Amino acid sequence: MKKFKSIRSHFTFYMLILLAVFSSLLIAISYSSARNIRESFAIQYSNMYSRSVENRIANMITKNVNASLQMSQSPAILKWIKNYHNPVDKQTAFSTLNNFKNYLATETDIFIAIHSNLHYYFNNKYINTLNPAGAADKWYRDAIKSREKFILNIDYNTALKTTKLWINVPIRENGKVIGIIGTGEDITLFLKKVLETAERGTSLILADKNGLIKAHKNLAFVDKKNIYTLITGSNTKVVLQNIFHKLENQPEQLSSLYMEYGDSTHYTAVMYLKNIRWFLMYFVKIDEIVKISQFFPLILTGVFSIIILFLFILFLTNKIIIKPLAVLTRTTENITAGNFNIQMDITSEDELGKLTKTFNRMTSTIKDYTDNLEKKVRDRTQELHEKNALITESINYAKTIQSAFLPQDNTLKQHLKEYFVYYQPRDIVGGDFYWFKPTPEGGFLLAVADCTGHGVPGSLITMIAGSSLNMITDRMSEYDPAGILVELDKTIRNTLHQDKETAESNDGLEIGLCYYHPEKKSIIFSGSKISLFYFENGIHTIKGDRFKLGYKNKNTEIVDFTNHSVPVKKNTIFYLSTDGFFGQNGEENEFPFGRSAFCTLLEQIHEKPLQEQMNIMDSTLKKFMGNKEQRDDITVLGFKI
Repeated sequence: MKKFKSIRSHFTFYMLILLAVFSSLLIAISYSSARNIRESFAIQYSNMYSRSVENRIANMITKNVNASLQMSQSPAILKWIKNYHNPVDKQTAFSTLNNFKNYLATETDIFIAIHSNLHYYFNNKYINTLNPAGAADKWYRDAIKSREKFILNIDYNTALKTTKLWINVPIRENGKVIGIIGTGEDITLFLKKVLETAERGTSLILADKNGLIKAHKNLAFVDKKNIYTLITGSNTKVVLQNIFHKLENQPEQLSSLYMEYGDSTHYTAVMYLKNIRWFLMYFVKIDEIVKISQFFPLILTGVFSIIILFLFILFLTNKIIIKPLAVLTRTTENITAGNFNIQMDITSEDELGKLTKTFNRMTSTIKDYTDNLEKKVRDRTQELHEKNALITESINYAKTIQSAFLPQDNTLKQHLKEYFVYYQPRDIVGGDFYWFKPTPEGGFLLAVADCTGHGVPGSLITMIAGSSLNMITDRMSEYDPAGILVELDKTIRNTLHQDKETAESNDGLEIGLCYYHPEKKSIIFSGSKISLFYFENGIHTIKGDRFKLGYKNKNTEIVDFTNHSVPVKKNTIFYLSTDGFFGQNGEENEFPFGRSAFCTLLEQIHEKPLQEQMNIMDSTLKKFMGNKEQRDDITVLGFKI
């Protein structure tokens, strides 16, 4: 290696080598980054455009689907189908269909087929009589057999001599198909709206789950070509099939892969359009979307900036370090030569030494502080962990106690023909409880209660209330639910000293109490805010009285509860529920589930076995909640006698 006589030349040489290395690295990194940016842009673009197409299709399809579903439930249309000979009913139905057609786009057509006589009407005109066994009317046969709310297909109608995107909706009455109704849109216009893209190097294809092409810029491919015949690669077909299967189960997801399509490699975004049950594939030829040459000016600008920066550093280093070192060298040489009269105006050595010592002290101080802080954090974390473990252990034990307090299954099975208990505390322990007590004459008392709060405070009130119920009913020979509630109110208030001005507790409960009278074959019900629901030729509700039990500063003289008697028949089903179910919020609007929806749910599931009813309740509520947290304890008890 060449030997340099000065620090300046030595430093400059190595700076030039460093400049060359950094410039080369910058070019390589910039080129790689440009490729990554280009690829990332293509990915983001394809994903965004795929979502845009999804929304575009949804907007085009949804309106027609909703209109078709509404037409299938129109009373006027249903009346005409069942009485198609009546000209008045026919005119009313046609008027209704005209209203729907005016609501839809101009190019959208409406059809209806009557199952009883197989007459096919298109835009309120009789076209022909269908032949379900014929190939031309296979669409009708498929629609009759389908259990879906609607069927979407692209089909050539031989009678109309036109190909349209059809939405076929079976019209059902009492579970039987009495006709098919729906809309039709010109397939050319539909595909033009779906497939239109202004970007070169991109293409869009719609295919069904078997890979059959349903939309393509080349109409000759529609329902004729399979996507697997257009792509190449040894395992591309298997990968794409796996993606199709995954997206069917997770329609909100979007998958992507590289595949050989046409004459080059394309980045392909794949998504499932659940509204039409087709798969959307958006192909992007990256080299045509963003060319790598577009990044060359940016790369050159970066290299030029590095050169300027290095020259600036060289200048500053020469001025700040090298020149003082040169003065120091010359002074040292003069001193070596015996010239002791030279004064050196250089103080950086002393200041740098002091700075180094200060920095070292600061570093040592920071290290000691950091070590101590980490130790304190570890100790505090361990302490909190131990305390939390103790609290959790205590709460779990409280849960064990509370669970033991609740009625056992074998007790309930001895006295109830069929039952379920949907019991979901919000926390480990809860403020809801249910209570059961057999009576000597062969009947039983049954209650569902909602105590103040939830968690540990609520669980304590449940123990007090349950014990009080046992104490009150033990000294009774005749059972009066309303009277029991009055006594329970007094007991709670006395136990918690709520009748005194100095009382700190302001707790209480809501309860629904049933007594089954075996001789009268009836349920006697009394409630505090909690209602009794029962199914007997429809859902009926007996509201509980407006008074709550317990709570301080309450005028006990106005507390008066009412008994209600309900005859018990063979298939009568009774339900008691706390407000945790009704009050749970969900869906996007944050509205609660509500009593009305609860009653509707009971109407829908009353024919199911009670255990299956509970499972449906659970799945319905969870679906309604979505990602929302449970707000309160939930208890629903259903039973047959």
